[in-house]
Amino acid sequence: MHLTTIKPFTTDVNILPLTSRIPHIFPYVKEVFLNEIISCLDTDFFKPIRQDYIDFDKWFKTKSEEGRKAWIYELGYNQINAICIYKEEHSPKVTAHEHLFGKTLKLCTFKIDEKMGKKGVGELLLKKALAYATENKMENIYVTVRSNRNEVISFFEKFGFKNQGIYHNDPGDLVLVKSIFQKKI
Repeated sequence: MHLTTIKPFTTDVNILPLTSRIPHIFPYVKEVFLNEIISCLDTDFFKPIRQDYIDFDKWFKTKSEEGRKAWIYELGYNQINAICIYKEEHSPKVTAHEHLFGKTLKLCTFKIDEKMGKKGVGELLLKKALAYATENKMENIYVTVRSNRNEVISFFEKFGFKNQGIYHNDPGDLVLVKSIFQKKI
């Protein structure tokens, strides 16, 4: 049997058409436990997150010890270019007066290296999250985003996420939700 290797991404090529034609194939994306990448925490990649979230390093280390997972996109050894830290929840409270019902996937941290901008890497990670949510029969998927990050908010809205209001844990964040499956009553 002859196997053909497809190199779907270079820094000069946009991967959007490839990811649209071949669902559930996620080149350069791998699932890791946070403790596997804790050595990368001091890299420049995480610097912008630390600026927005003062206790990010402490949070990351705590979640690492708890066994939290992430999808990462890397083009080189120990060179993270994008990350989506996630967790499964059940009927989480998302705003002061609203809960999501059923199995829910929270995208806790969704970060793309600015050098990867407009290459489709964010779409690739989001499609991985949507595929995971679909395969695991999640009813919702949500992310919190700083209210001043208009480009990030627009990105998620392009994929059907709806603004549900102010996140109950942080008044600087908005909650963006996408319904995946709705249980029939």
